[in-house]
Formats: sequence, structure tokens, C-alpha cells
Amino acid sequence: MSETCHRCSRPLFSDPLLLLRASPPELEAYRLCLDARPTSRQLFWVFGGLYGLHLLGWLRRGFSPSQFLFVRMASLPRAAADVPAIQKELATFLGLSPPPADSAQSGVCLSATMITSKQVIVRAHNASVRDVKSAFRASPTARNLSAFFARHEALRTAIFERERVRVY
Repeated sequence: MSETCHRCSRPLFSDPLLLLRASPPELEAYRLCLDARPTSRQLFWVFGGLYGLHLLGWLRRGFSPSQFLFVRMASLPRAAADVPAIQKELATFLGLSPPPADSAQSGVCLSATMITSKQVIVRAHNASVRDVKSAFRASPTARNLSAFFARHEALRTAIFERERVRVY
């Protein structure tokens, strides 16, 4: 992964906060390089999750921070009782009236859990999900990836604070 990012821009890979001062052409070139399928191969799935980078691109294209509402995964409803709060938030953001309180009780889509059975055997590794995850977390690749995401999380946080983007 670092090879692909370094090819796009070593300074921006090392310090994504530099994107806050990048010119529009620099930002666009970096973003397009990361997303280029021949360059990034399967890593475009990783780059798609770099919300700060993409938000910065939209803002530089003239969108206002007030046109965005980011909903944290933790804010997604896990039970029917949680639904009215997010419905109200979304309705308010869109300038609509919230739905009636009793509408949240039927046909509600609740947040998917991200839990797998830890004992399932992953055929490619001939090991359980728990063992594969444990081995990966201990690897240099996992440490590098974690550091990469932490740097981009700092960028996203800085943009949200600077631009006062709405977060629920």
C-alpha cells in the first residue's frame, strides 16, 4: 500500500494534514492517483474510506460544509427505540418534518452488526477467523495500515473542526 501512496505523493502520504494547504490541482491529482484502478489495484477499497480526503475534494469544488451531515456508525439505530432520534436529525438536516413517532415501530432497518463467528474456518488460511485476525493484528502490515488510517483520521477531524461540518 505504501508503494502506491508514495508513487502518488510521499509528503502527502506521510502527512495528510498537508492536504489542508494543497492547491486544488494538487489535491485532485493526489485523489485521482489514489483512486486510479491500474495504480491502486485492490487498494481502492481502502482509499474509498478516506472521508477527509473526499470531503476536502467536495469542499474545494464549491460545496458548503452545511450541505453535509456525517452519521457515525455508532449513531445508527440498533433497536427500534433508537430510530426516532436519527429520523429527527435527518429530517431536520433535510428541512423536513420528522415522521410521526409511531412510524419507527414497523419496517425499520437497524444497523447491521459487524460480528462474525470467530470460530469459522477461513479456507484460504486453514485457520479460524479469530486466528487470522490475531495474526494480522500482530503483523507489520497491520501496524502500517493502522498508522495510515490514524493520519487520515486526523485530517478528517481537522476538516470537520475547521469547516464545522455537522456530525451526528
